[in-house]
Amino acid sequence: MCRFVQFKAFYEMIVAGQQIPVGLELFGERVKVKLAGKAMEVNVARIAEKVFSLILDGCSYNVVVNPQPEGFQVFVNGKVFQVSLNDPSKERPFSSRRMDEVGSMKVSVPMPGKVVKVLVSEGDSVQKGQGLVVVEAMKMQNEVRAPKRGEVKQINVSDGETVNAGEILVVVE
Repeated sequence: MCRFVQFKAFYEMIVAGQQIPVGLELFGERVKVKLAGKAMEVNVARIAEKVFSLILDGCSYNVVVNPQPEGFQVFVNGKVFQVSLNDPSKERPFSSRRMDEVGSMKVSVPMPGKVVKVLVSEGDSVQKGQGLVVVEAMKMQNEVRAPKRGEVKQINVSDGETVNAGEILVVVE
């Protein structure tokens, strides 16, 4: 059987400070992934903008991808990951800035939900990866984390408030 490759790319993914080589080949709704040397095939279905359903080894994963200036905030079955990609064929990362660069960052929510708890106050110093806000979406509580080290300059939500996808929750500078 001949399969037509629609897309092929090689990246370096950075998750929790670890650099992981990634190869992708797209065949319709199937993706052949080589992650840290391990090859696998994944069924991918786009549910909505930025929302995907993945099936890998018979297990289903709900994935929400929230683009950030420095990479991506990725929710997998409610667990959040800060991810950035480097294209080895180019000298610089996809993003225009690095995560540790000085400047303000707007932290948004990838899907509609309800704010369960605001974990920080304006003026607080935060570390990269520190929880900022807990949002309940699709009956799962998701902790939205700081994409970089800095100071909380602005909080736009409060406990119990309903938020829309893409809404800015916190600004970290």
